[in-house]
Formats: sequence, C-alpha cells, structure tokens
Amino acid sequence: MTKLMVLSAGAVTVAGAALAGFGTGVASAQDVVGMTYADASSEISNSGKTPVLGTVVGDKLPIDECFVVSTTTPVFIDQGGSARDGEVRLNVSCYPAPASAVSPGFSSANNGPDAKAVRDAVEQQQAESEAGVTDENER
Repeated sequence: MTKLMVLSAGAVTVAGAALAGFGTGVASAQDVVGMTYADASSEISNSGKTPVLGTVVGDKLPIDECFVVSTTTPVFIDQGGSARDGEVRLNVSCYPAPASAVSPGFSSANNGPDAKAVRDAVEQQQAESEAGVTDENER
C-alpha cells in the first residue's frame, strides 16, 4: 500500500511539472494583444519565436491589418518527438470597427482585456488618422 501511495505521489509531481511548462512564453506573447498582425508577427520574430496565424474572425481587413485578440503557445511534439515550443499562435479579429445594426464587427459590449486592447488600438488609429487629416488640411 505504501508503494502505491509513493508511486501516486511521484506521478502527481511529474504531471505537475509537465503542466507547469504549458504556460511558458505566453505572458510575453500577451504583450502583443491589441497590435496588428503585422506588428505582432514582427515583434515575436524579433524575440526568436515563430508567429503562426491561429483563429481568424471576420473578413473586413487584410490579415496584416487584423488585430491580435489573444495568443497561445502550443505545447506538443512533432512526428520526430521534438518539442515545438518556439511557436506563438496569434488569434486575430479582422473587423475594423464595433458591430452595429447594419455591419458586422467586434463587440463593443465585451469588457474582456482582449476586446479592450482591440478597441484601444482602433481608437488610437482613428485619432492618428484624424490628426493626419487635420495636419494635411492646415498645409
């Protein structure tokens, strides 16, 4: 009975150690939420990881202009048994504005951190765009 308990405790410890690796790399990848896919891909590549397009929602923007809404770092092995831990999957929203009664878009009622990051990025782009139009009008 004692051997069974020791083996069970050992298995739990090994499983816990294995699961601890699932979250590695995700915290730094979360820094790209709210960026465009092009900017996030560049930043991830510069950090030595490989960006991979994950889930795409919407079709109103080119992929490079879509907003990153979340990231995942897959933890699995390939056919040769090697870990594929250098990839970061980028899940994107390709809607340029909040949804309305007549057009699709991201939810303006969603208060999650991913939705807030996208709304903030859209608002910043709109403000920069308006500032550019104002500057050109003054010339």
